[in-house]
Amino acid sequence: YSLLSSLFDPHNIGTIASRFITRSRSTIKMQNMSQNDRDLSREERNKLRWATMFGRLESYKRRHGNCLVPEHYPEDPQLGHWVSAQRLKDFNIAKDPMRQLQSVGFSWNVREDLWNNMFRRLETYKAEQGDC
Repeated sequence: YSLLSSLFDPHNIGTIASRFITRSRSTIKMQNMSQNDRDLSREERNKLRWATMFGRLESYKRRHGNCLVPEHYPEDPQLGHWVSAQRLKDFNIAKDPMRQLQSVGFSWNVREDLWNNMFRRLETYKAEQGDC
């Protein structure tokens, strides 16, 4: 791979351009932040962003009755990506945020929860109808 990449990009222009773009985006983000936001530490900004996204999740739940935000949710793409990220770090997430997510019925394993829900419905059906 390194041999091929050196043939196509012998001066690492792609790498240099990538670093430049990343730094430029960071600079623009900082310039667009209010002075109050710039004064916050990275940890405080992350906590504030987490709280904001959690509020958006609560709004989603009020509207839809669950926390099953699709990863590619057209109404709020950021929320879909954030929810997916929370599921990926379910065991690495701090206890407080984990409790908050659990308090609103957050599903850590959507596929398993949907399967269990359908199985409960099948059991109810069998109890009522006597067969499957």
